[in-house]
Amino acid sequence: MDTRIKLPMPIGLLLERAKGYGFSESRLLAILNQRDHTAFPNEHNEQISWNVLFDYAAEHRFPIARALREGYTFKFITIRGLKRLLAFKFNRHPGTDYVEEEGKITGLTLTRFETDALRSLLSPQWALIIQLGEIKHGQARMKVDIVLALSVSQEV
Repeated sequence: MDTRIKLPMPIGLLLERAKGYGFSESRLLAILNQRDHTAFPNEHNEQISWNVLFDYAAEHRFPIARALREGYTFKFITIRGLKRLLAFKFNRHPGTDYVEEEGKITGLTLTRFETDALRSLLSPQWALIIQLGEIKHGQARMKVDIVLALSVSQEV
């Protein structure tokens, strides 16, 4: 049984965005507890409401701390949220790093570590179809397609 914290999509995406700035777990918790807006770069091209994350962290202090310490999974994530996750966490973008098709992402290349990290975050509605790709610099690259789990079970 998976005992990881399950976070709502907006909170998980904001956490991934915040983690992407390189803060340690303890520093990020302090930023959340202090509602320190100045800790995050001012990004003029995006509408990011850190207040959503600050409010959630204030109401769910222990689950947020546990999620940062032990990891978490999304309760549910849309294809749009999935694309944002790939951009925030793995710096992968549609058109250059993968193809977005109707309800799925194909042609994504990840390391084994990245594949495992993605698998641990995704909600059960998504399935990964993984093939071993090329080996670069002694590290295996995985070819990953992300599809709705329902569509995988219907193909069987």
